[in-house]
Amino acid sequence: MKASVVLSLLAYLVVPSGAYILGRCTVAKKLHDGGLDYFEGYSLENWVCLAYFESKFNPMAIYENTQDGYIGFGLFQIRGSDWCGDHGRNRCHMSCS
Repeated sequence: MKASVVLSLLAYLVVPSGAYILGRCTVAKKLHDGGLDYFEGYSLENWVCLAYFESKFNPMAIYENTQDGYIGFGLFQIRGSDWCGDHGRNRCHMSCS
């Protein structure tokens, strides 16, 4: 149950309605409201730090790692090959774009 809530929250944060950079407090509030504070033992501060260093709070960030052969999407740079798209496992059953 918690996993589906987390994946839903991540999907919301990965594909927002507009292209903009979120503020640190906005990210913290969305993660807190989504129940990520101490999810799997990681504090809200850990999640916010991860989002900052992965995407600088840009929910539309896309990083193509040509060396390792994957593309990362969104705040947490979720690998498209595992979580979205037509060519991978598509565990979230959604498009990466």
